[in-house]
Amino acid sequence: MGFHVQKSSISGGPYTVLAAIMGTSTTSYVDMTVTAGQTNYYVITAFNSGGDSDRSNEVAAATPAQAPNWTISGSVQVANATVKLSGSSFASLKSGLAGAYTFSLQPGSYTVTPSKWRCNFTPASVTVNLIDAPIVLNFQATGRKCRQQ
Repeated sequence: MGFHVQKSSISGGPYTVLAAIMGTSTTSYVDMTVTAGQTNYYVITAFNSGGDSDRSNEVAAATPAQAPNWTISGSVQVANATVKLSGSSFASLKSGLAGAYTFSLQPGSYTVTPSKWRCNFTPASVTVNLIDAPIVLNFQATGRKCRQQ
């Protein structure tokens, strides 16, 4: 029992199933397959062992021609820590003197993981969906010999 999220590039279909969402507690869905500058049309159907329901009313969503850049930034509390980014893009950088870091990115799903010899970080890593606003992720560095070097 659940819902099918369906998409078409043409109003009225034909539609392709993007996702089968199990249960009834999910209230939103992010389509990570959109193309810049394109309008997409979405419908929802409920399903169970008897099949799919009638389609919901169609909703149109236009994606901007150029996806904006957003940032994931924050602090790891120690200088020269390695901050790795994985997911929709991959990167690695060193934190600044105050432990600050910034990645400038297109929308997508990303995991940020800090590391430094003799340091433990809380949380160890964080996964986020960067969609329509900058995200700030701060990590706490601990360890007897974890210092600002």
